[in-house]
Amino acid sequence: MQGCLSELRQTVADFDHPTFKDFTDVTLAQPIVVQGIAMPAGSRGVILAAWADGQAYEVEFETPRHVLLTVEAECLRA
Repeated sequence: MQGCLSELRQTVADFDHPTFKDFTDVTLAQPIVVQGIAMPAGSRGVILAAWADGQAYEVEFETPRHVLLTVEAECLRA
């Protein structure tokens, strides 16, 4: 299984991932660390944009801190 912060190398056809529409409320399925910012599992946010045909999403998190991060689809759940 690919990690949440690994490079997006697989094609869409090879990548089994959930797809989310803009402004969908999401929750982190597992903890992540991005650029030194630790976000625990259960952190809640909103999808603002999709990258690489839905392999990753720009998420504005509301809790536990207000931050904008790019997160791989497999790390998110609706």
